[in-house]
Amino acid sequence: MSVIMGKLLIDLLPNGTVRIRLIANNGGGNVAPFTARNLDIAEGAFIRTFGLTPERALELRAELERNKEFCIQMCSDDAVAAKFCRS
Repeated sequence: MSVIMGKLLIDLLPNGTVRIRLIANNGGGNVAPFTARNLDIAEGAFIRTFGLTPERALELRAELERNKEFCIQMCSDDAVAAKFCRS
């Protein structure tokens, strides 16, 4: 299993949907965004999908509520990156 370095871009859309995109540092072209219907589901995805601690997921949720978007650098494995690829 390889590790993919990249940026995780997260937006809170006006209808309450959360759009999560992973942009790999090595290019990768277009990515399909992962969407969550609301902040509760997005917070759960931060924990389950991205392996963040519940405390860090809560901090990211608060940041998203305040600024409507944020970007973090992260390392992900192939399984996480596959969620963002179009088949």
